[in-house]
Amino acid sequence: NSEAKSSEIAAAKEECEALQMKEHQLLSDLEIATGTSSQLQSEKCSLEEELVATKTLLENSASTNAELESSCKSKAAEVESLKGEFQAAKEKEEQLLSELETVKSVSSQLQWEKEAVKKDLAETKALLENSASSNEELERSTAAKSSEMEASMEE
Repeated sequence: NSEAKSSEIAAAKEECEALQMKEHQLLSDLEIATGTSSQLQSEKCSLEEELVATKTLLENSASTNAELESSCKSKAAEVESLKGEFQAAKEKEEQLLSELETVKSVSSQLQWEKEAVKKDLAETKALLENSASSNEELERSTAAKSSEMEASMEE
């Protein structure tokens, strides 16, 4: 009976030792799990802070994007306005070039007419000089004939 009891005690001691080893292993695992849990909690806090920062950046980005979009629309409207002004200026330039050609043509015609008038004036002056010369000759001739007639009447 005492052998059975000794065998029971030895088995109980072995079981107790096995349980103590298991307890030691569990405590070691618990310590590791606690460390891991603390590390995960720390990472969670960091990730939450990063999430808040990311949300803020996203909100700022959305605001900046809205401002940029508004600015782009404004610039596009300005570009369209400038295109209209450019087209109007181009049409005005074409109109002015056409008017310039007309003025050049009229100027050329006036220059031609001026030359013709100068020529006519020169011819008229020549005729006038010839006429004055002829008038002087006619006056002398008339005076001479008049003197002759007077002389012949006195006789």
